[in-house]
Amino acid sequence: MGIDNATGTWAMVGDSVKATYTYINATAQYTLAGKYTAGSNTMVGTIGLGTATAGVGLFSVTRTN
Repeated sequence: MGIDNATGTWAMVGDSVKATYTYINATAQYTLAGKYTAGSNTMVGTIGLGTATAGVGLFSVTRTN
């Protein structure tokens, strides 16, 4: 299985992040929005197509350090 590479930008305001990215060799742009919860060290959010922040997928990542 290959790696899906994408490039884009992101910004964090307080405990929320918003990112826009495009996969290499693709034209569709995606936007994600998530919120970090310090008590559980997790960020949970949604992914959308274009400028929408929902409708394509969900994500959850855990901070380790």
